[in-house]
Amino acid sequence: MISPETRAEIRRYFDAEHWKIGTIARELNVHPDAVRNAIESERFKSMQPFANRVARLRRIRPAAMVGGLTDPLRRDRRPAASTRGQ
Repeated sequence: MISPETRAEIRRYFDAEHWKIGTIARELNVHPDAVRNAIESERFKSMQPFANRVARLRRIRPAAMVGGLTDPLRRDRRPAASTRGQ
């Protein structure tokens, strides 16, 4: 387990300084997996609002999302009016 200060330093090195994971791990004397976990935990937190929105959309029936059109082959098959030759 790494301290919150180390986690913040990892994020700063990765996001602001654009250091690689191995460089951060060597500099802070932590395992590269700990660096990856610190970076991924921040990314996961920032994705929570998006994940909640996707979960809500998945509960909506697909037909309701496209205005009731469930099968494109069932559409009205009237031929388009031709304007050629007029």
